[in-house]
Amino acid sequence: MPPVSWLEIRKWNGSQPDAFEELCCQFAHLEQTPDNSRFISKGRPDSGIECYWILPNEEEWGWQVKFFPDGFDKSRWQQCDDSVRKALDGHTKLTKLFFCIPYKFPDSRKPNQLSAAKHWENHQAKWIQWAKGRGRSVEFILWDEHELLLRLSKPEHRGRCWFWFNAPAMDADWFRRNIAGAVSLADERYSPDLHFELPLARHFDALGRTPGFLTVIDEFGGKLNKVLADLGGYASSKDDLGKAIEEIRQSLRVSLETVNSLSLDTKLSIDFARLEKALR
Repeated sequence: MPPVSWLEIRKWNGSQPDAFEELCCQFAHLEQTPDNSRFISKGRPDSGIECYWILPNEEEWGWQVKFFPDGFDKSRWQQCDDSVRKALDGHTKLTKLFFCIPYKFPDSRKPNQLSAAKHWENHQAKWIQWAKGRGRSVEFILWDEHELLLRLSKPEHRGRCWFWFNAPAMDADWFRRNIAGAVSLADERYSPDLHFELPLARHFDALGRTPGFLTVIDEFGGKLNKVLADLGGYASSKDDLGKAIEEIRQSLRVSLETVNSLSLDTKLSIDFARLEKALR
């Protein structure tokens, strides 16, 4: 899937928030639910829910959409609170409420600083208590930018990627067609006997998360770990050299953490910027 920007989503009814709301409702409509469930998409006013599923046991799963790609302020958290109140009052059989927000919540965990991720946790806990005060149990689930991109990147959503973002979805079929075309054009000019391994191939190993690439990463991580251990003997030094070594050890820790957190999922990006910064 090519990179997409939420700020470039095509307008629907003359509005980008309306477009994002419709896209999320389409995702919700395709969620797995028990047989004989019914899906309902709402207009405005919506009593705190854009769309919902009614399960065979009459429980309801609702979706609330907030187009906040640039983050939160006090008024936006208030909007979320208002939506939860309306949803709890208007849907007495609600057991799950999904929030769709195209935003990656920062989580700095600095002293005396309340991050957006912590704000979400605090509001989530508050909403659970609101539901309990009404004698109910409701689960509040976040579909943030990561969750939304996971859905948008699935092959079955490539048409939505094209429709909403005017971007082609480069799925497996797209690559097969283009490779077949390239092979056809090469014809007899290409022969395996004339094939030479080039350094460029390593980049494709990285893109594909191939076993060869993962072996290189494991070896690299092992070297980092060894150097980190070797530097441990100098940790007690308090002079300028000792301070410099401690800075190096900290950067090595960050590098090693980044390597160890490498995802095998080719749909997810590698945090090369963080790794490069630590190594430099």
